[in-house]
Amino acid sequence: IVDTKNNKTKHFNQNHVKLIYLAASDPKVERIFVAPGIKKTLCDLYKNEDRAWLSKIRPWFGHRAHMHVRLKCPVDSPSCKKQDPVPSGDGCGAELYSWLHPKAPDPKTKTFVKKKKVPPKKCQKLFESYKKS
Repeated sequence: IVDTKNNKTKHFNQNHVKLIYLAASDPKVERIFVAPGIKKTLCDLYKNEDRAWLSKIRPWFGHRAHMHVRLKCPVDSPSCKKQDPVPSGDGCGAELYSWLHPKAPDPKTKTFVKKKKVPPKKCQKLFESYKKS
């Protein structure tokens, strides 16, 4: 769990680090979303080691007590939409800093209403079939 006030981890131990490392090492995994403080902790822990795997670890708010794992599209799944590749590098520099120290919003810019995501029609049909059973 991450203390968002100080961007420090709390109750985050070596077992969590191993779990994230193992998931990121799997070639089927495209990216893993964790809280920015967890990403920072991983960057700090692996400061003088191979950090290539950290490029898959993506900071994202709302992931204080869990992680999301995105898998690559299976070769035999033509309806799966391929994700844009992660940026080059380990993501421990300016990109991470921008998550930990975001700029204040410009009052002149418009605010946007977050739209509810609607799953594709194929997924909607699948969900409906589960509701009926």
